[in-house]
Amino acid sequence: MGSIYSKTTSAGNKFYYCRFKDDHGRWRTKKAGRYRKDAEKLLKRYEREMELGIIDRSETLFSDFSSRWLEQVVSIRVKQSTYDRYASDLRVHLLPYFGAKRLKSIGPEQIQRFIKVKTDSGRSPRTVNTLVKMLGQIMKTAVRWGYLDSNPVDLVDRVKVKDKEMDFLSIDEVDRLLHACAPRAYPLLATAIMSGLRAGELTGLKWCDFDQERGVLFVRRIFHPDYGFQEPKTERGRRSVSISPQLVNILQIHRSNTIYDSSDDLMFPNLLGKPLDHHNFVRREFHPALDRAGMRRVRFHDLRHSYAALMISLGCNIKWLQRQMGHASLTTTMDIYGHILPEVDQDIGARLDSVLFSPNVVALSGRD
Repeated sequence: MGSIYSKTTSAGNKFYYCRFKDDHGRWRTKKAGRYRKDAEKLLKRYEREMELGIIDRSETLFSDFSSRWLEQVVSIRVKQSTYDRYASDLRVHLLPYFGAKRLKSIGPEQIQRFIKVKTDSGRSPRTVNTLVKMLGQIMKTAVRWGYLDSNPVDLVDRVKVKDKEMDFLSIDEVDRLLHACAPRAYPLLATAIMSGLRAGELTGLKWCDFDQERGVLFVRRIFHPDYGFQEPKTERGRRSVSISPQLVNILQIHRSNTIYDSSDDLMFPNLLGKPLDHHNFVRREFHPALDRAGMRRVRFHDLRHSYAALMISLGCNIKWLQRQMGHASLTTTMDIYGHILPEVDQDIGARLDSVLFSPNVVALSGRD
């Protein structure tokens, strides 16, 4: 139930106001006019709109709408880990800057200033663009739901991202690393290098995912230390990965040498038979192995890049590599690894001549 009150200005003019709760449960005050009946009429209108579920979209704050977007859109579309990342970025970055602003008041200029503030604070271009992408998703939903006529993020310039130099191990470095690692770490590191699987895919592997007759590993789940076992992020992520006969042999030996049981039938459990914490493995096994081998501190994920680079050097089909890596599209594979593909235009003119002007072709044409 709302209320009506009046205020008298310093000039002696009296105005009436109505006070009411909006659709978010917050108290709002609206100036009605110089007569009480104006305030009564306005209050009755607002109360009627609340009964009918009519929302005053012009007053909706970014904080209120983004909260509804998070709960009604994001929560039903993504995994818990992804939801938590969205919620964290919203709380830490977007709400402090846009939270108290009306949704309709946020324009391209304000968003461009936000980009400048975040860039000047030392955030990487990739991080800033990720935040802007998230803001764009919120505004896109606002357009679909009738809160906005257009998406202001569409008119904003993103931060230029420099191509990150990819790091991968040479064949000699792979050999040094595998010789330097502890015996208990060897099977996992060998599998990472010889299959290109991601860390979560490796720690989520079970022995039922290993087809030794066909030489295939099936990626059916991933493991995250904070969220446990989860479905792969995309349909492409759920895949079969062809492996070499030597890796099949390594895994067979690993299975026969495993002296601890895993209730989850895990291929790479910890010493207690529980899921392996990837971060602990990197700290306790991977980094010490790099140090013993006298090598630079590459990331564990660079073993995946090393596999892709090795396959490309062996002349594998890029479409086959896409399926092996679990990329959503061939474009993704080309964006990441296209620069290390062999140059296809080398001697292309000479090869064209050899086809079109070979002795057989010339003879058939009747030319001397």
